[in-house]
Amino acid sequence: MQARSLSRRRRAQPWRLRLAALMRRYSAVVVVLALCAWVPVIHASQPLETETARLLPAGTLRIEATYEYQQSPEGNETAVPFGFEYGITNSLALLVEPVFYTTIRPEIGRKAIGVGDLEMTLFYRFFDEKALWPALAIAGEVKVPTATDPLIGTGETDYTPFLIASKRIGRCDVHLNFGYGILGEPRGVTLSNIFTYAAALEYHVIDRKLDLVAELVGNTSSSPSGPQAEAPDVPLPGEPGSEAGLVPEAAGQEITGTLGVRYYIRSNAFLSVGITYDNNSALLVRPGFTYRFSDILRFFRPSNADPPR
Repeated sequence: MQARSLSRRRRAQPWRLRLAALMRRYSAVVVVLALCAWVPVIHASQPLETETARLLPAGTLRIEATYEYQQSPEGNETAVPFGFEYGITNSLALLVEPVFYTTIRPEIGRKAIGVGDLEMTLFYRFFDEKALWPALAIAGEVKVPTATDPLIGTGETDYTPFLIASKRIGRCDVHLNFGYGILGEPRGVTLSNIFTYAAALEYHVIDRKLDLVAELVGNTSSSPSGPQAEAPDVPLPGEPGSEAGLVPEAAGQEITGTLGVRYYIRSNAFLSVGITYDNNSALLVRPGFTYRFSDILRFFRPSNADPPR
């Protein structure tokens, strides 16, 4: 559970930076699995987008800050997303992900600067991990259209329920996600709902000191259609001459691949960096910082009364 990358928040605009990469060398995963040996539980986090069924303990708050830069033949963009995750109980957690700053600079057309959409996700683990079975959780994500520029967001609310599985294999953690995105439709455009999937591998090289991670994320196409859905020369929304227009933020089919590393500066804080590449030659670099506060409620508890004299 982490601040999501530009790829996941703004999937596959016709000209946009859609992050994706096929993990062609599956043999490398086999080699990593062969190196596994036992380590304590570690929760999935950035630079991964794949969610974990290992939720934060009750009363724990995790804060993540990320800087993202994307470059592709169509242009470049940057974003500064944050993630605030709180363990309500040992089996229930809430994740809130605002994007305070976004810039989009296409090679052709106007640029955009502003805040991004807000995502909120509620997680519930209904099955604990066993010797032969993974931990299982369900989650519901809501995308709230806080972006005001049509190049940054669709202006509609989206809903995504999904299933999460997490399993320990020696020094490795494996996570799988399967979801179904219910997309809000802007005026004059018809969008198809999408299926989403993700798989991630975490290899704990040195316990609570160094992790290597890899990830594959993808979704089906929303196949936007409407008066201008296939008209490449029509002005973008918000530009002179546009009406219902194109939906730059509508999701197209994509597969994204990421390689990354985490370095722990202390047991509850780490630095991370991930590099993602896609089949449209878009490259994303996203360094980040994560800090975890245990028993955050202690700051709100009344202090003990002064002892009697």
